[in-house]
Amino acid sequence: MVLFYFFSMTTKVAAENSLYIILFSQAASLLSSVVTRSVPEFEPVMLAFMVIGGISGGIAGRALNKKISERTVDKLFIGLMVVIIFINIYNTFLYMK
Repeated sequence: MVLFYFFSMTTKVAAENSLYIILFSQAASLLSSVVTRSVPEFEPVMLAFMVIGGISGGIAGRALNKKISERTVDKLFIGLMVVIIFINIYNTFLYMK
C-alpha cells in the first residue's frame, strides 16, 4: 500500500517491487543470523522443500501476473486484505483469554 499510495505505482508494479524489498530484507536477516550464529536447527529435507516451493511459487506467480488485469489484481488484493483482517480479529479474540 505504501508503494501504491506514496510512490504512485500501479498495483502490479508495487507488488513486484514489494517482493524485491522482502527479498533484500530476508537476505539481510539471514546474513545477520549467520554472523551471530543464531541459525536454528532444521532438517535439510524441509529446506529443500521450501526452496522448491519458493521457486515454483515465483514462477507460477510471474506467469499468473502476466495473464491477469490490473483490476483483477486490485480485487484480489482487497479480498486478501479482508481475509487477513478477519484472521487478525479471530486471533485477537482467541489469544486475549
